[in-house]
Amino acid sequence: MMFKLKLKIKFLFYHLLGFLTVGIILCIAYLFDKLFETLTVMLLFYIYRSMFTKQWHSKSLYLCSFISIIVFSLLIQLELKFSASIIFSIILTFMMTFISYNIRDYLDNKIIIKNYENRLINIPNKCIENLSEDEMVKLLPDVREDIIHIVYGYLHREGVTSIGYAMGCGISEATLFRYVKQVKSKYESLGQ
Repeated sequence: MMFKLKLKIKFLFYHLLGFLTVGIILCIAYLFDKLFETLTVMLLFYIYRSMFTKQWHSKSLYLCSFISIIVFSLLIQLELKFSASIIFSIILTFMMTFISYNIRDYLDNKIIIKNYENRLINIPNKCIENLSEDEMVKLLPDVREDIIHIVYGYLHREGVTSIGYAMGCGISEATLFRYVKQVKSKYESLGQ
């Protein structure tokens, strides 16, 4: 009962912080007289985000909000007025999501290379995606089983976006990525 209440409070806090972040970004856009351009960029950001399988995410919700405000502040300054070009907003937003995807892909590839190097020096290291849920529970006793269940389901989902999967589990996408990072970090620390 207490765990569900805690999840609901975190979920509410997540949304309140999200609304506050969007509000600050829109205030900045209003000050630069680019409100409609910024609203277009925000809408396109969510559309483009679904085109890529992954995006870079910060380690905490506070840092995510701070970085979002900084990135959108820079985009607001780069944006052209609609009267000059609406295409520029479309391209600018695509570039932002493309860069975010490539940062996440680079970080994921570093992990894959590290795992490969660990195998070369005879450290037994099975890729976490190839573990069964029971193996994950046995290897990671410090991690709660409900978190392992969520992460295992996320790693083996098919045709569902991360947002859709998180909503299906009753958690925010940020919480989902925090759980994935927690499980992967604990598992990676076993090979050291």
